Amino acid sequence: MENPLLAEILKQIEESPEGRIPFAQYMELALYHPEWGYYQRDRVKLGREGDFFTNAHVGELYGLVLGRLYAKWIRRFASVGEWAVVEMGAGDGRLAEQVGKGLCDAGIPPEQIRFHLVEISPFHRQSARERLAALPVSYCIHRRLPEIPPVKVAFIYSNELVDAFPVHRIKKDGGLLLESWVSKGEDRKLAEKWIPLGTDSADLLKLGSDLRDGEMLEVPLAARGWLQEVARWLNEGILVTIDYGASTRVLKQKKGTIRGYRKHRVIPDILETPGEIDLTCDVNFSLLEEWGESEELMMVANLTQAEFLLQSGIAGLLPAAVPTDPFSPEAKRVRAIKQLIHPQAMGESFRILIQSKGLEINRGQNLF
Repeated sequence: MENPLLAEILKQIEESPEGRIPFAQYMELALYHPEWGYYQRDRVKLGREGDFFTNAHVGELYGLVLGRLYAKWIRRFASVGEWAVVEMGAGDGRLAEQVGKGLCDAGIPPEQIRFHLVEISPFHRQSARERLAALPVSYCIHRRLPEIPPVKVAFIYSNELVDAFPVHRIKKDGGLLLESWVSKGEDRKLAEKWIPLGTDSADLLKLGSDLRDGEMLEVPLAARGWLQEVARWLNEGILVTIDYGASTRVLKQKKGTIRGYRKHRVIPDILETPGEIDLTCDVNFSLLEEWGESEELMMVANLTQAEFLLQSGIAGLLPAAVPTDPFSPEAKRVRAIKQLIHPQAMGESFRILIQSKGLEINRGQNLF
């Protein structure tokens, strides 16, 4: 039986005037098609039984640290009843559960916490409802950010969300700027074609103008739309973006970072089984800074995960004495902290971008 999403993509290719669709359109369909897209399917995607892990699966420390940091910001920038916490791309609610605990541990009364989760996947929204139902913190779950009533001050964060936004792929070869398109190959399979970049792609032409021969860049124009939506909904507050990625300078030398995952294994052919694998791409933090500032989201800090967690006080969660039992909770906590901050684990591959709107925060000012 043919993959129904593959059949739909082939249909769109055949109906297009050029006989092909941009890679960004393919990625949008593969991940977010309303019926057959990867994130719309009723199946476990996160954790040991899914296709990938996130920071929230390394114990409960990440959300605990983040919640305690948010408690400091709430006391500094907001008054009772005027604020809310929002997680974008909340998945199954695991990280929100940890952040809520961190807020409570830091002395924020549960009845004062207004916590909103935004998640497009029906399967994940239901999983989050079940996970969070019995907790003392009031969690509201939405499909879109505009569904949340406006508040005076909001503290918004995302964890491994932007890496799943569709990207345009461009490269320079032989002095020409090319863009990746997806067309029909042999035996109803999909094939990638590199086509000279059209003059109607102003954003891509601008970004590609600095490429050298052999360099490639993945451009998440969908992330720009997301930043616009966040900035226009946000009255005052702070946006924290947690993801793996780097600057434009670093990324354009990598010759592409798009990849697929199934059951924690890299899938070499990302065109073979659309809708059945996760697709992800390193985040371009330079573009998030630039696009954010055009929407009044001012960059406050851009840190490696190790820098962020250490400045946020994760070292204070280490046990007082070195654990002797490798299976003890204390030993597991030590291993989790090492995994989160070690440069050869998650410590330097992940970055945290902090942007603010309407608050008196100067770039580089201590927020920790």
